[in-house]
Amino acid sequence: MDQIERTRVAQRRAEAALAKLVDQAVGLGIGWPEIATRLGVTRQAARQHYQRRHRGSMDAQYRRSWPAARTVGVKDQVALTTSVADS
Repeated sequence: MDQIERTRVAQRRAEAALAKLVDQAVGLGIGWPEIATRLGVTRQAARQHYQRRHRGSMDAQYRRSWPAARTVGVKDQVALTTSVADS
C-alpha cells in the first residue's frame, strides 16, 4: 500500500512538471500540433486538457507573453522541444 501511495505522489509531481513544460511551450509559441505529438495525443485532446486545467491561472500570462512568443527564434523552440522530449 505504501508503494501505491508513493507512485500516486510521483504521478502527481510528473503531471505538474509536464503541465509546466506545456505552459512553457505554449508561451514560446510552439503550436498545439507539435505539443500533442510529443504528448502522444491529438491536438484537440492536448488543448482541451491543458487549457481547461490551467486557463484561470495562465490566461493573463499568455496575454502578456503573446507578443514575445511571436519573436521567439527557432533555436529557442528547438531547445524547448528537446527538453520536452528528454523529460
